[in-house]
Amino acid sequence: MRNNFEIDMSNFKMNKFTKGLITVGVSAVVLLSGFAMSTTKINPGHAGIVYNVSGGLEEITLSQGWHIVALGKALENIQFQLKPYG
Repeated sequence: MRNNFEIDMSNFKMNKFTKGLITVGVSAVVLLSGFAMSTTKINPGHAGIVYNVSGGLEEITLSQGWHIVALGKALENIQFQLKPYG
């Protein structure tokens, strides 16, 4: 006698469309999460200093706005202010 909670998977077959849809969905989730993890925002009055894990500090600083920082690099968000002389 079969348990009522068992599911018979012997006749379950996925067609090419379903497999393709699952592949596209998983790929989209991986790409969007990778993009979200590597995107950063520099606020006005701040500068971004990029540190490359294998090579040290980068010569270029990032200005305000949205930037993509590659894997293997870290970003330090530094606040700066111009003060009047005198």
